[in-house]
Amino acid sequence: GGGGGGGGGGGSGRNNWQRGQPARRQSSRDVHNDNSNNRRPRESQWQRGQNIPEQQRNNQKGKRGAKNNTPFPDDDFKPLVKTDRHWKPRKNSSNLVVAEKKVKSVLNKMTKEKYEKLSQQMCEIPLESYQILNMMIATVYEKAIDEPSFGDMYADLCVKLSQSASSQAFLHIVKSDEEFSEENQGYVYRWSNDVSVGDSELVGPYSSPDECRDAALMEDSPDQKERPEGLTLELESLEIKKGIFIKIMREKEKGDYYTVFFPSSEAEECGQQLSKPFFSERECVQDANKQNSFKRSILNKCEDEFKKKDKYDDWKKEKDAYDESKSTMTEKERAEKEEDLEFRRIKIKKQMVGNIKFIGQLYKKGLVKEKIMRWCIASLLKLEPDEKAPKTKNQEWKDSGDMNFDEEDHEAACSMFTTVGKTIDSLAANRFMGVCFAKMAKLSNYKALSSRSRFMYKDLIELRANAWEPRRKVEKAKTLDEIRKDVEREERRQAMESSKYNKNDRQRGHQGNRRNNDFNSNRSDRRISSSSTGSSRNRLSSKPVAQTDDDGFTTIVGRGGPSSGGSSSRGFNQQQNRGGSPRRENRPSAQTQRQAPPSSLQQQASRPQAVVEEKPKSKHEALPKEKVKRRVDNMRAEYMQDPSNTEELLLSMDELSGTPDSGVMLVQHYSDRLFECKDSEREAMVVIIKFLYQNKKLSASDVQKGTSESVEFIDSLVIDAPRAYEYLGDMLSTLLEIGAIDLPWLIEQCKKTQYDPNSVAAERTIKSTAEACKRKFGVAAAKATFGDDAALGKLLGADKWAAVSKDAFA
Repeated sequence: GGGGGGGGGGGSGRNNWQRGQPARRQSSRDVHNDNSNNRRPRESQWQRGQNIPEQQRNNQKGKRGAKNNTPFPDDDFKPLVKTDRHWKPRKNSSNLVVAEKKVKSVLNKMTKEKYEKLSQQMCEIPLESYQILNMMIATVYEKAIDEPSFGDMYADLCVKLSQSASSQAFLHIVKSDEEFSEENQGYVYRWSNDVSVGDSELVGPYSSPDECRDAALMEDSPDQKERPEGLTLELESLEIKKGIFIKIMREKEKGDYYTVFFPSSEAEECGQQLSKPFFSERECVQDANKQNSFKRSILNKCEDEFKKKDKYDDWKKEKDAYDESKSTMTEKERAEKEEDLEFRRIKIKKQMVGNIKFIGQLYKKGLVKEKIMRWCIASLLKLEPDEKAPKTKNQEWKDSGDMNFDEEDHEAACSMFTTVGKTIDSLAANRFMGVCFAKMAKLSNYKALSSRSRFMYKDLIELRANAWEPRRKVEKAKTLDEIRKDVEREERRQAMESSKYNKNDRQRGHQGNRRNNDFNSNRSDRRISSSSTGSSRNRLSSKPVAQTDDDGFTTIVGRGGPSSGGSSSRGFNQQQNRGGSPRRENRPSAQTQRQAPPSSLQQQASRPQAVVEEKPKSKHEALPKEKVKRRVDNMRAEYMQDPSNTEELLLSMDELSGTPDSGVMLVQHYSDRLFECKDSEREAMVVIIKFLYQNKKLSASDVQKGTSESVEFIDSLVIDAPRAYEYLGDMLSTLLEIGAIDLPWLIEQCKKTQYDPNSVAAERTIKSTAEACKRKFGVAAAKATFGDDAALGKLLGADKWAAVSKDAFA
């Protein structure tokens, strides 16, 4: 009884343990009893929604599995509930970010093989703002500088973008009631390329645009409120009234109107771009299209990047500061600073040279004018304007006498001429090129320059003397098909050399069987002398003489000189450049040739023959675009010198027949030149197109594709060529007369100019063409050509067509 009571008392004491008492060590029987007591039904355990049970303490400090002894507070906890406004990860879906991702994605995959497909994808990216246009240009430009070997491909991409990119999506005309002049009846027009509907503060909503205007013009205008979340707006109108810029937007779903307004004089402070005022809306539209075109934007980018060459001046200042203070630095600090300076120098040099090459590529594609290119070259060579020179279309320059160049400037100048020399070295630029190469001749002999810089100028002078044909073929980026063709061509060449060598071996073996040993010992001498005169054996046996000039070049000539039949007389005569100096290179002597093994000797002898005999199966090879353009220009120049020699035109066109779309390129090139050449050249180009079409060297499709862009973009060409409509009408009248184009085609092209309701491009194109038809072929022929009154009335409007026909056929 007592033991049981004691046991019960002990159990009661264990269960009634309080804070501050020592922990009681459990016996095995206590553990068994506890396990039995803990077997409660599952329903008594804690469930979601119930109060959290009191925490069980664990006093096992320092042991594995020990828990924090801090008890939970006595407050009641409620389970977490997910609300509708809980945080979610969201992507930045602004138009600029989305467009930038697309542009970089396309450029990262761009290769010569995939150019056509990816360039089309690039053209399909919508230009919804001026920022997107600048981003696209900056990204392409940066890619071209980083990959100079693909510079021509990125230049082609810029040409394609300039033809397809349109700024109409983000250009807006703002009508203003500013009293700028009495002639415009109190109204002027401005344009803006930066109009956003994503304002964070708005005024509204209102039920109509008039209420928005009234609110903006009130003396006590309402305060702008924070934009409601999820509100989607579209632009309704832009205007300036009483000096207040008013932007009205409409909600897409409910149709409510919101507005943003501020004084037009504070537009720049408010981040709103506005142009200068214009008298007429048409003049404003033309200026907006010109200033925001892809071509103008990329020219601005070229100018900005070219002026960044001053970065090297900052690097030099930092380098000079380091040279003065490096004595106070530790060895580790000096090493880190020198490494950083060298890394930055290489980066600046790469950017500057890459930029120069890409600007040259853009010039070759026609995006940069010759006037700008001359200015760039003059800046690199430190030329100054020649005020005494006769006034011409392009500025003339003269040597300033400044010989203080940076090392990078020499390489940049040589890279520029290597890229554009063949294109810019024309008869019209003869005086400018003379000034440039006179300066280079001085620099090539200027002993203060490093040998590397002087030799770069010498090589460039020699390149020009050799008609801009390099001694070594410059490797360019190629497609997989071009690489396969090169491999096949090399395999055929090697097979031809091998077959020739085997044939010569059989001939020599047959001859050797019939000759004695003494004759066989001198066989190689007689084989070499068989292609020359009887005294060539003595010339070949003479020892060569090496002559070394001041620059370290070695020229190999015979003992008696070229005139006396020295060992290198043949090589010397074949390799004279325009200046009369021999091309400096080491050539093997005749004795070395006799001692060379048969394989190397046969390769030296058969290489020129293999190149001559290896011809493609097709009659005419495909030519690159640049070569086609040069051929086309030569055709015009030759025809102007002798208009009676039409047979040469046909032969020249036959040579271009192996090039795909050569006819389109010819017509397009002449159409582009139409607005910036002399009258004699313009007449010659139209006559050439007519002659080639009548002799079936050009198809109607070639003519139509080549002239379509000139008709479509004629409105923008008038700014630089005021008589553009007259020139275009003269050419179109001839094409209509010979049947290369017809009236429905011309109407279809004129429709493309009507993107602006106020544009008069279609009207003036039709009128100038009709007047040219009347002037050339008579009134009856002109009326017959433009006899479809219904189609022309639909294009221009019945009243306008009646007025045009009355003026044109009067």
